[in-house]
Amino acid sequence: MEWSIGYKAHLAVDDNGIIVAHHVTGASVHDSQVAIPLMRMADRRCNYLYALMDGGYTSQRIEAFASSIGKVPIIDRHADRNGNKKEMEPCKAERYKARTTVERTNSELKECFLPGKLYSRGKKGIFQIELSILMLDIKKISARLRAESIAQKTA
Repeated sequence: MEWSIGYKAHLAVDDNGIIVAHHVTGASVHDSQVAIPLMRMADRRCNYLYALMDGGYTSQRIEAFASSIGKVPIIDRHADRNGNKKEMEPCKAERYKARTTVERTNSELKECFLPGKLYSRGKKGIFQIELSILMLDIKKISARLRAESIAQKTA
């Protein structure tokens, strides 16, 4: 039997790093298990065209779902057992570069808002993670609004 202690925050972010959907699970839950619920939540909350995902999300089911709700799935595939990796179309490869936004958002969440160790469990532990997500979103949205305000004043 394999198990782990802790939690994991799964995030769907926009190009500005604003978290549009999230789900907190046990640390042992694989990212791909939360992909479809995250896409559903994000689809209810905002309009987006592309579903950018790393190789951990490689799944026909995930791709089919993204396509069924009108999104273009762009997933960086892992190499097969022979070391062959299917190359992305150039236009998708260019769009995939925006995927680093979610990595930066995850890093900022961990470095700036989550404690080094989380001593709470259950609902209290999940609350602390979700509160950190909310604080990061407030920071990102404030920065975006400031940038838009400055752009309007200079236009």
